[in-house]
Amino acid sequence: KAMDKPMLLNGATIFGEKNGHLLGGGEKGPEVIMGLDTLQNMSAGANTQMLSVMNQILAIMDSYFPQFSNQSIVLDSGELVGGIAHKMDSELFKLQTRKTRGW
Repeated sequence: KAMDKPMLLNGATIFGEKNGHLLGGGEKGPEVIMGLDTLQNMSAGANTQMLSVMNQILAIMDSYFPQFSNQSIVLDSGELVGGIAHKMDSELFKLQTRKTRGW
C-alpha cells in the first residue's frame, strides 16, 4: 500500500527500496510524498470545511439581504459561451496537439 503517513523531503532523499531499486525524491526544494488515499482524505476534509464556511456566508447574506433569496441568477444566457468559445476551442486544440505529439 502507498504511504499512509505523508513524508516531507527537504532535498534529495532516499526514502525506500523496491525490488533492488532505491526510491528517492525531493531533488529541488521541499516535496511531500503521500499515498493517494491520504491525499483524497485531506482534500475531502478541506472541501467539507469550505462548504461549511460557504453555508455560513450564505446564511449571513440571507439575513442581511433577504430580497435576494428568491432571486434567480442566470450564469449563461448564451452570451458568455459565445464570447469565450473561440478562445476555448483554440486552447483545447493546443492541448490535443501536445497530447498527440507526446508533450
